[in-house]
Amino acid sequence: MTAAPRSTRALSLVLLALAATGARAAELGASLPGGMDESPGAPSMGGSPNVAGAPFVRFTPETAWGFGAVALAWFHADPEAKAAARGSSVGLALQYTTRHQTCTAAQADLFLRGGTLHAFGVLLGEQWPYDLWGVGAAATPEREPFTPRTLRYEAALSTLVVDRGGGKGLWLGARSTGREDRIVETAPGGILDACTVQGCSGGRTVTLQVTAAWDTRDHVFAPHGGLLLQARVGGAGPALGSGFGFVELELDARAYGPVRAIRGSTFALQARLHATGGDVPFYLLPTFGGDKSLRGVLDGRHRDKGSLLLQAEYDVPIVWRLGLELFAGAGQVAPRPGAFGLDRFVPAGGVGLRVVLDPADRVFVRIEHGVAQRSSQWYLSIGQAI
Repeated sequence: MTAAPRSTRALSLVLLALAATGARAAELGASLPGGMDESPGAPSMGGSPNVAGAPFVRFTPETAWGFGAVALAWFHADPEAKAAARGSSVGLALQYTTRHQTCTAAQADLFLRGGTLHAFGVLLGEQWPYDLWGVGAAATPEREPFTPRTLRYEAALSTLVVDRGGGKGLWLGARSTGREDRIVETAPGGILDACTVQGCSGGRTVTLQVTAAWDTRDHVFAPHGGLLLQARVGGAGPALGSGFGFVELELDARAYGPVRAIRGSTFALQARLHATGGDVPFYLLPTFGGDKSLRGVLDGRHRDKGSLLLQAEYDVPIVWRLGLELFAGAGQVAPRPGAFGLDRFVPAGGVGLRVVLDPADRVFVRIEHGVAQRSSQWYLSIGQAI
């Protein structure tokens, strides 16, 4: 396959960074090993930074229509990183949604020491009107609107301790997050107004975690094969300057591969466990839903001290750059992992259409419809869901 023109490649790299965002499409890059992977035959990024930018539009039921712009500068930190095709980047993103949600984020994603040392950082400020249904068994079908104002950071450092080539192998590291939240608007007489949940008025949260990842994916943003096994464990407490004290564990396993019955078709599987204990603010409680974790279920509709998610996707090429997606899964929340049960799962599934923008970098837009019990949702997103 011939390399894409430099202008197309630049736009693809920007879209790849955008594709790694969470539901809010404002944080650039991935917080776990990966970074700006270069495809074979890509034009060299050279020693001086290359710069690109692009507007974007997206739709999710949690945000309605979102509009924004992202800018990215990428480069190689040293000749060894260039030889290993491990690009570094710094970026900025802005977003506004028709729900009057605003967000600004800056990111640095650096591969140093020949691409074997990964440093990542994000600084983000937002005012993000959202909905709360309650926590655990106290959740109700009625949503309660609230508006938080947040300033937060994330900083992570990891090193490649088992090198399988091309950034693949075992990464070990540490991660710190901090956020200052203030709930500026609540519904009169509601859960937050009555302060019946932890973090009802906001507060300061600072965490420290250790991380591990075994990554053998053939592509960072749209894998067709390999494994990604991730773990993080840590917590927050007064010794770190946090107003909340809790412990946290997350295990996330993903597998990708071809389905040989239909040429070019692939599968993706994910199982994720997120467990917490202690005084966790409601907005940091484990949950599921949204355009990346169980489409068809609203993000944050279910919250508790623990969550379990299982999902699968099957992608089939149709014609030219069009492809069909079939996806299904189930999730649940519980006050502790021992309370998980088969009867607690919330199933969801759906179908989607993907349009490939750049085959070389596997950049695509997906238009999807997901359904769950008493829920039917549309999504317009960029990049891989699982």
